[in-house]
Amino acid sequence: MHWAAAHADRRGLPLRILHAVERPSRRIVPWTEPGASELDQAEARRIVESALVDVERAWPDVAADSYWTTGTAGEVLTRHATPADLLAVGARGRGRITSVLLGSVSAGVAQRAPCPVVVVRPSRDVRYSDTPRGVVVGVDGCTSCGRTTGFAFAAAAERGLPLTVVHAVWDQAATPATRRPYLDRLVNRKPSGVDIAEILSGWKEQYPDVVVVMRYEYGRPAQVLVDVSTGSDLLVVGDRGRDATTSLLGSVSRDVLRHARCPVAVVRVDPR
Repeated sequence: MHWAAAHADRRGLPLRILHAVERPSRRIVPWTEPGASELDQAEARRIVESALVDVERAWPDVAADSYWTTGTAGEVLTRHATPADLLAVGARGRGRITSVLLGSVSAGVAQRAPCPVVVVRPSRDVRYSDTPRGVVVGVDGCTSCGRTTGFAFAAAAERGLPLTVVHAVWDQAATPATRRPYLDRLVNRKPSGVDIAEILSGWKEQYPDVVVVMRYEYGRPAQVLVDVSTGSDLLVVGDRGRDATTSLLGSVSRDVLRHARCPVAVVRVDPR
């Protein structure tokens, strides 16, 4: 919630706090559809009102309101989002089961929302610090990653942070002797169809104050991004789905959502 409030404050945008009543209180039997019980309604009001007071106290310049309704978390969040919005999903808790549940909810929201989705998950792996570390974006060399890169540049610029651009390559058949030459060819922009510098050039002109660091890494893209996420302020990934026709999240963005050690922004892009 505070991540979203800080974002709204930086951009001078309004903030809406949403809460979904997904299931009845266990104290109420039987459950009557479609409305919520009086106890569930009272609890929902308490949650959103408390959250609103918390935001107003910490972020007095943010125009915030709160709202609750019945439905699953994913359905409620995506129903209220518009293409011009940014949707932030918070979660708390530890352990393997919590991680799997979070992956299900956040992936569902990210694959259906009409806007970028940021998942903010506190974790015992995160090393919180008052010193900002920077924004990280994963790129794959396709022209369709421009929207993802633009989102990352804007996020770095508004925070006054450096931007690390990561391009990871992986080939199970490669040997230690062949990996280094392949990475060297990437740095020199020799492989056809992969010109990261060209993709970045326009955004560098638009955001000249953003310090950009380029990293070419060898390894599975999801694992590389998870490793780089340690200590970062935001990790940005693009998603075209599993293939050009599906609405499901691809394996990289899905795995990053589950395991990254900082907030993750998923930006859906048009497959081309």
